[in-house]
Amino acid sequence: MNDNEGNFINFLELLSMLKKRIKLIIGMILLATLFGGVYSFFLTKPLYGARTQLVFKLPNSDTSTVNAVDVQGNLQLVNTINQVIISPAILKNVKENLNLTESVSAIQNSITATNAMNSTVINIDVKNASPTLARDIANETALVFQQKAKSILSVDNVTVLSEAIADGTPVSPNKKLDLAISAVVGLLIGIALALLLEFLDNTINSEEDIEKILGQPLLGVIPRIDGTDSISSSVHLAAVGKESSRKLTNNKRGR
Repeated sequence: MNDNEGNFINFLELLSMLKKRIKLIIGMILLATLFGGVYSFFLTKPLYGARTQLVFKLPNSDTSTVNAVDVQGNLQLVNTINQVIISPAILKNVKENLNLTESVSAIQNSITATNAMNSTVINIDVKNASPTLARDIANETALVFQQKAKSILSVDNVTVLSEAIADGTPVSPNKKLDLAISAVVGLLIGIALALLLEFLDNTINSEEDIEKILGQPLLGVIPRIDGTDSISSSVHLAAVGKESSRKLTNNKRGR
């Protein structure tokens, strides 16, 4: 038997073990999905998103002498702007202007400033439990930065490209994704438990178990008169000697 045949047989044995515990696996999938659904639908607080956009105009964009060095320098400046936008120097004024009860660090954790690669358009994204508050924070952050850009970065060519609007559709949690992840986690846990139980199970449950333990062919099975077909209620005839009998007895006792 070559390695491929051996691997194929092992794979079939694995499937057989999982099939024996299919109820356990399905139960774990349903249980994990239930917990994931309860967490996503009832325990997680929905967050709403708002976005405003700033555009950074290149200082030399009106001339024909713009070169790659100028463009690269301004793109690096945009990356610096992203960091300044979410800094306490800006968000402290946002907090005061909107009379927010949240701390500056909490606001900082709910806001991001990014730009696409090789783009001077800056996206300011805010997540908040209130869609209107998310909108107000995004717009106020853009305005405060526009006012302070010259004093902080010595630039005055930052323009608000678009204002944020309140969106009543929450951006998180993603309930469908949470349920899918929960189902996958339940499947993995179910498979792990099934394999663990199979590994710890040293009882004799079938004719194949006898042949595997003794290494001898099974000659026949004589069922009891009551008609039950369980391994414990039948007499099995196997080509066994003294050593094989000892193996069978020790395995059944769970040595």
